[in-house]
Parts: sequence; C-alpha cells; structure tokens
Amino acid sequence: MEYLDEENGYIKASQPFKISVLAIGRWHKECRQEGSYFPKRRGGSEKRLT
Repeated sequence: MEYLDEENGYIKASQPFKISVLAIGRWHKECRQEGSYFPKRRGGSEKRLT
C-alpha cells in the first residue's frame, strides 16, 4: 500500500510483487475505506470458560 501511496499505479505495483492488478485494487480500496492494512477478524466461536 505504501508503494501505491507514492503515486504508483496498480499495474506498476503488481509487477515487482507478482500480484494481480485486481487484488491490488481491491486491497487498496479496502484499506482506504477501513483505514487499516490489517485483515479483519474472522468469525467463529470463542471458547467459553466454565
């Protein structure tokens, strides 16, 4: 994401990292909306103490 913040485009960013242009675009969009680079917490049950 920092690479994109330096005014590089999706295509230019995808080449050195060998990531698809669509994936970079999706991650960058989510990062702008969420304000974080970290993945969201996944669902599932939590262990309960008894």
